[in-house]
Amino acid sequence: MPSVNALLTKLTPKEGISRIFSYNQMFTNFGQVLGPFVGSTVAAGWGYRWVFYATGAIVLFNFIWSLVNFRNYLKVREI
Repeated sequence: MPSVNALLTKLTPKEGISRIFSYNQMFTNFGQVLGPFVGSTVAAGWGYRWVFYATGAIVLFNFIWSLVNFRNYLKVREI
């Protein structure tokens, strides 16, 4: 989390830092609640093997989404 906070501080304008930290904390807590809920639902419905497939699909989607949204920042060497 310290590296995420440092990156958010560099990428966010000064007037939006408190809001972006609030969003970061909110979505972190949502993930901590929804992750086990979705994992147990998938395990109960389709078995434990599918939990890893579902997690892999979510991680792949997040990776592609991040590449699309942050492609401009990938060219900057300062970050």
